[in-house]
Amino acid sequence: MTTTFYKNVGLWMRMTRDSQPKKRTQTSVAKHLGVTFQQIQKYEKGVNNISLKKFYDVCKLYNISDNMIGDLLREFATTPDIEDMIASPKILQVIDGGKHE
Repeated sequence: MTTTFYKNVGLWMRMTRDSQPKKRTQTSVAKHLGVTFQQIQKYEKGVNNISLKKFYDVCKLYNISDNMIGDLLREFATTPDIEDMIASPKILQVIDGGKHE
């Protein structure tokens, strides 16, 4: 995977975490995943690559359906520019809890 892919994943993680009705901290997400909050920081900055298992666990934490997870992964892989990724209808749909259908 490219660095852009992981930066897109990290940006999505941060935006989704920040947009939740009950905003989660990096520490609470880290506890759920069994990692340190520093590791969450590194995922969110795209410094460290997140495993597919950990990504799936994050998606489940935010109640994202399995079919939407596939859509997200395709979006992360095919969007070379982070700003374009943020504006993607699929990304907005997930971040806003389905409001952009």
